[in-house]
Amino acid sequence: MRIGFIGLGRVARTLAVSLSRAGHIISPSFDINSSSASSWEAELRFCSAESLEQAVGTAELLFITTSDDAIQRVVQSISSLPSTANLLAV
Repeated sequence: MRIGFIGLGRVARTLAVSLSRAGHIISPSFDINSSSASSWEAELRFCSAESLEQAVGTAELLFITTSDDAIQRVVQSISSLPSTANLLAV
């Protein structure tokens, strides 16, 4: 399964490493903070997405691992994207 993340902090890192070890593919994932995305690539060797749309479009399962106050904005942003039709968001 291709699993992506929106928000690349501690929760995403822990889940991504565990899921990768279990055999899942970590798809390009997105963070609005470019330094978080850079360290995601440099430290964990996972690809970061250049946009929210890219992250949503490449994942089969999407974890929204942002701060609580950002979740609603993220959901609103991705709900209008055509690539969310077959996506399972957690």
